[in-house]
Amino acid sequence: MRTNVRIGNDIKLMWQILDGGVPVNLTNATDIKVSIAQGGIPSCNKIEITTFEVTDAVNGMIEVEVQKEVITKLGYLWTILEYTVPDSSMIDGNRKITVDNVPVRIVAVTAEASQDSEFTVSSDIQAGFQGLSAYEVWLKDNPDKTKEDYYNWLQKPATDIAETVNLQEQARVEAEGLRVLAEELRQTNTATAISNAEEATLNANTAAQNADNARLAIQDDLALKANHGYGEGEEPKTLKQVEDYASVKIENLIINGGFENPDLTNWSPAAFRKRYDIAKTGLKSIGVVNSGGTFYTQYGYTEIPTVIGNIYYTSAWCYVVVASPNNRLSKYNAGGFASGVSSTYNNSLLNEWQNNSILFTATAESTRILNGDTASTSAAREVYYDNVITIDLTTAFGAGNEPTKDEMDLLISTLGIDYFEGEITIPAQKIMQWQLALIRKNKNAIIALGGTII
Repeated sequence: MRTNVRIGNDIKLMWQILDGGVPVNLTNATDIKVSIAQGGIPSCNKIEITTFEVTDAVNGMIEVEVQKEVITKLGYLWTILEYTVPDSSMIDGNRKITVDNVPVRIVAVTAEASQDSEFTVSSDIQAGFQGLSAYEVWLKDNPDKTKEDYYNWLQKPATDIAETVNLQEQARVEAEGLRVLAEELRQTNTATAISNAEEATLNANTAAQNADNARLAIQDDLALKANHGYGEGEEPKTLKQVEDYASVKIENLIINGGFENPDLTNWSPAAFRKRYDIAKTGLKSIGVVNSGGTFYTQYGYTEIPTVIGNIYYTSAWCYVVVASPNNRLSKYNAGGFASGVSSTYNNSLLNEWQNNSILFTATAESTRILNGDTASTSAAREVYYDNVITIDLTTAFGAGNEPTKDEMDLLISTLGIDYFEGEITIPAQKIMQWQLALIRKNKNAIIALGGTII
């Protein structure tokens, strides 16, 4: 757990550098540099400092003093170490290494800070080295293929399952029709009707078995991808290669949709840019709070770049204390309120977090994502919003393969997360769980015809 330190204090770190849990010998290290970064990411407000000393080179110990004069930002404070060591395996005979640590968070007031400003921390550099990417491993077995072929291969289980289930469902319906016809014929011609009924039953059982085989084929396909298709005795892949090999990446296009960063300049209007100490996750949310009697904007929005024709999924969480009758999650073209798509929150559900989502096709190169009531009134309101995400489904899954809103709701639920920043990788296990959950939506029909669902 990181410790809070009030701004205006010197910070002293006893920093040990490890490699796979073993202390790094810095005796032959050269070009040693120490920097700090403020504001939440290592590249933000980076400043090189000289107040450090290698106190025990053999055990990789460095003493770093961060003077209060260089600490100018609130938020997480990163310490970054760069150095060079001899390495005969490198072309130039040297290996350059960078490692970082986030020991503290800088806060504005003493009441939020701890009593300590001296800390002992460690960083392990082994996590910084990795082998070939999943695409490079796949390309070795498919040298005549392209990256687009690779993306299509990754998406194939998800794109094939809908077609497979539809075909098997069509076969089941046709088989059921034959069974009904056979039953009608049985009433007038017993011998012929019984023969037709037996054939119809066989066809129905075959359709159910085919649907079950489709489910098992998906399991086998994902298992094969997780093993890279290699047999016994062949060289195994690294854990990261296995993960990347059968995974799908999705990106949240909303910046600071969790409202943990105090910088809310990308949210409008100005009356909406106020953070509150209530949150679905984290510490903060953003909201519309009006005790009544004052004319007040009842909504807030952010604008994101979009690709015309692409399909997007947006989800957000809302906490209603005093209801706003037209409280909605909406999409409009940037700069106004044209081409809207919206879904109304449950404004009778008070003092409880609720989720809402929409699916839309972009009709402009910039799109406005909005929470609240677009009508400005003086009526009392108290509504909070948190964890806003928007995902380009066309980019993530391919044109024509985009999931529906209900399928995306199920995917987010399967992942077990309410919010994420930037890009995340969905592992193969979660993809399989999601696909099996979709199949199970047809379980009643499959089981009725003799199939099985695990």
